[in-house]
Amino acid sequence: MARYLNPIFKGLILLLLALSALYLPKAMLLYSGYCFEEECYLTTQEKFDIVVREIISEKNESNSKEGVEIFNYSSLEDFYAINQDCCEFTEIIWYDGEIFFVPFGARISGQLNIFIRVYYLYGHESQNNNVPVYVERYFGLSNCGRLWTPYDVYRLRSPEW
Repeated sequence: MARYLNPIFKGLILLLLALSALYLPKAMLLYSGYCFEEECYLTTQEKFDIVVREIISEKNESNSKEGVEIFNYSSLEDFYAINQDCCEFTEIIWYDGEIFFVPFGARISGQLNIFIRVYYLYGHESQNNNVPVYVERYFGLSNCGRLWTPYDVYRLRSPEW
């Protein structure tokens, strides 16, 4: 059957196979989280630090919200000392009946590699005996450490959670 194929069609198939073979190693590196801009993989701690820096910068912009006196962290060390085991990786987020996941196309292009779940002390209720208020947030992160805010989902959680 192959001998009856049009020579142009055969050439196109060979060209596609050659291009695929050339792109496959790069695609595998991108899928695994390699950052070509920095020429390395980001470490787990570097990924967590990117997200925590974002949280610290946001929280220092305001002093209270929703009847909650916001706790302002002064540094990464301060945040990690108060919120031990705050961060973990996840590939799927279940939020209010919706499912968010890392799309294959975004992962193979390096645009979105992983979600990071952060559970931390947000502040204290100003009206209720300074009861601690915790927040659970999810951040999307690219291979090179760029945050994806469309996947930044957060909600107030009780301390018992």
